[in-house]
Amino acid sequence: EEIGRLRGRPIRMIPWEMPPDSYGARAAGKNVDYIIYERNTAAVHQEHIKAHELGHILANHDIVPIGEVDEDSAVVLMRASERSRYAEREAESLAEALQNEIIRRVGLQSQTKQVSTSPAWSDIARGLDID
Repeated sequence: EEIGRLRGRPIRMIPWEMPPDSYGARAAGKNVDYIIYERNTAAVHQEHIKAHELGHILANHDIVPIGEVDEDSAVVLMRASERSRYAEREAESLAEALQNEIIRRVGLQSQTKQVSTSPAWSDIARGLDID
């Protein structure tokens, strides 16, 4: 929530049954960004997927814009952008850094809870110098 507020674009998390070999995606609506993540996986894995997709947002990786989204039609968003290997490595590095900082601040147990509501995420977001 804090990162969305700082960017002036809310970020909505959408749990979804993803296609095979896919765990997460992101999409840009007219006024909101979406992070779609696999609903049928362990909570700690869900949090990593969200952090990885957030890494793409923080790194300003290209994405194909779409119209506003209904959560029931999230499947249309899958693979909204082609990602380079570099972009994937960068997003993964940012995800690991974010999760390591959360673990350092509030412990491993925080990674099994909803990340966007954790006070530690807000503290980290404020320290990212997002314009």
